[in-house]
Amino acid sequence: MELDRTSRTLIGVSFGGLGSLTVAGGLVGIRGEISNVNVALALVLVVLVAARLGGRTAGAMAGLVAAMSFDFFHTKPYGLLKIADANDVFTTLLLLVVGLVMGEVVERSGGFKDRLRDDQTQLRRLHRVATLAASGVQDDRDLILSVAAELVDTLRLADCRFESPPFLTELPHLELDAAAGGSVPRIRWRGYRLPVAGVDLRVVGQRGIVGRFVLVPREGVAVSAERLLVAVSLANALGLAMTPIASG
Repeated sequence: MELDRTSRTLIGVSFGGLGSLTVAGGLVGIRGEISNVNVALALVLVVLVAARLGGRTAGAMAGLVAAMSFDFFHTKPYGLLKIADANDVFTTLLLLVVGLVMGEVVERSGGFKDRLRDDQTQLRRLHRVATLAASGVQDDRDLILSVAAELVDTLRLADCRFESPPFLTELPHLELDAAAGGSVPRIRWRGYRLPVAGVDLRVVGQRGIVGRFVLVPREGVAVSAERLLVAVSLANALGLAMTPIASG
């Protein structure tokens, strides 16, 4: 069962904190027989696993606890968060840096995997609609409902309705190049946020405009440029499949 982000972070933080304390404390018994470099390497392994489990936050916390544990148990004066040797200062800082760096690497790697999975989902969505449109087994109304459902899921909409021309209201248009500017503003790091009043997504058939979807976003939800492109492609596929009589 796949855990959500919060659960993974909590597991990583718990493992990193308890693991660092356990390893550092457990090696106290052989403190005179093992070098501090080897102790640091053992703690680095704990930090790496914690970062792998929980990402950026877990890696940072594990690095911090590992550094403090190394300082407390294995640097003179023992039992104090104080370091007398410059080499041990460097090792302690290195443990913290390893946690921060590995947590960031894992976080970015997870982001790439999430985007890959999302891209695969959107490709399957396009394939479903294209298959329905090409099959000819559904009438225009059923096909419109199918595309509307896909749009709601793709853009995380609050509502999506289809209107036939003439249109009674004027709304911002969602075009193929909408992600590059125009009426769909970009929210830094989060993607694009649709205007709260709604967006006009035109459905163009072989003889011109046959209708439009009015896309009403959920409050505070932003979507990626790739999802906007998928939405436009879904509308285009619908337009090519609709019969001319449906535009009237």
